[in-house]
Amino acid sequence: MQRTTPPAPDKPCAEAEGDTPRGAIRRYTMRWPEGKVTQWKTYASGLRNSMALAVHSDSGALLQGENSRDNIHRRMPGVENDEDLPHDELNLIEEGGRYGWPYCYDDGKASPEYSTADCSRYRMPLLLIAAHAAPLGMTYYFGNLLPESRGALIVGYHGYRAKGHRIVVFETDRGGLPSGKSSELVAGWDAVDGRPMGAPTDLKASADGALYVTEDRNGTVLRIARQQ
Repeated sequence: MQRTTPPAPDKPCAEAEGDTPRGAIRRYTMRWPEGKVTQWKTYASGLRNSMALAVHSDSGALLQGENSRDNIHRRMPGVENDEDLPHDELNLIEEGGRYGWPYCYDDGKASPEYSTADCSRYRMPLLLIAAHAAPLGMTYYFGNLLPESRGALIVGYHGYRAKGHRIVVFETDRGGLPSGKSSELVAGWDAVDGRPMGAPTDLKASADGALYVTEDRNGTVLRIARQQ
């Protein structure tokens, strides 16, 4: 349901607070082989539209890719469009962390609906990425068939706007944290000759080192590997 009036700026957002907040990551304890949940808890909150998650195999670092809002300009006089705001995010997730949604966006900027929010209370993004890139899937790559990407974080951008529909590679440090420097593994995935643009949803490396990508606009599974 689309909100027709802005929230009260002096009151907490009910959906983001309490014991079962939305915009959260939960941690579940399961009993196997039944696959039954025995307990769960909110692990981190204030995360809008968390889709992409990746865990570094050595450091255990947990990264989240956040899809930020559309149409922020409708609440910001003088801003004509939302092509560059707000940025999507990569967040380093830590237990108990609160990451600011819906009160703040980007690097601690108060949302127009909560213009007096104290954004210093919340954790800042690890990295800002292009607005509306829409990171839906990502993985750390340790295979051998893409040697130039070994140890990197590979992220699929699902977005239909100009900065989406591609796959990018972020250099990382030893702990798996991206430095901000990235390159494009798959670019120019636009609609051509009746073929829809690409829309990567998730990606995973196989045992042989190939990178498999699912995407939902063409309904395909792609295998990416350097020719031997």
